[in-house]
Amino acid sequence: MAMVSALVLHAFILLLFTPQQGVSGQQAFRTEPRNLTVRAGATALLKCEVLRASGAVQWVKDGLLLGPQRSLPGYPRYSMTGDENRGQYHLQIMDVRLEDDSPYECQVGRSKTSQPIVSRTVWLNVQSKQNHRSQWEMWGYTQEAAWDNFSNDR
Repeated sequence: MAMVSALVLHAFILLLFTPQQGVSGQQAFRTEPRNLTVRAGATALLKCEVLRASGAVQWVKDGLLLGPQRSLPGYPRYSMTGDENRGQYHLQIMDVRLEDDSPYECQVGRSKTSQPIVSRTVWLNVQSKQNHRSQWEMWGYTQEAAWDNFSNDR
């Protein structure tokens, strides 16, 4: 029994003092993207910040890898923005269109010291310009009538 206890203690000490390769350098998300709703024509920004990024960072749109470059080939309205030295890999989409309404993920590939990581899947919801109505219009006013009503109250 004493020998078993000594072996367990020895194994515990070895585990305690043996350096764990890759554990301290494992890449992780500081900020994961969130669902976002924007009007068509606006600029969308999906945020992704990575601690200790050692693998290639890229965005995925509807299951399609967009690539690890800051300017994304084949997607002139898309770019990765932010300070790479601070782990910022935000996806910026200029002049958002209805076809941009999709699920997105931020992914970081495997490296020598880290396993790959994948953010939660988020949705970019795009509202068409025609479907946007002001609060005044929902109450039955035109924009002109709403302004007249507001001006006369003052």
